Amino acid sequence: PESCARAAEKWLALPDREDCRRCEHHRWMRFYALYNWRYGPQKDVERRLHPCLVPYAQLSLEDQEKDDNAWQLMVLLSRKGGDAV
Repeated sequence: PESCARAAEKWLALPDREDCRRCEHHRWMRFYALYNWRYGPQKDVERRLHPCLVPYAQLSLEDQEKDDNAWQLMVLLSRKGGDAV
């Protein structure tokens, strides 16, 4: 719980979370590349295609902000009583 709280506190203090998003997208793409996924206009698990395997700047705003959900959850978990963010 303490590690979660410290990480959430640092994330909340960031003036701009764009670098975090960009870094996470690069990490995500490397993971998929290691398992031989490639770009495809629609996600296809059997053929290992995914539409988000593009440079970060080409993602929709919604896809760019997707990883914020994980951080928001960490913030909620780190707060006593589950106060809303």
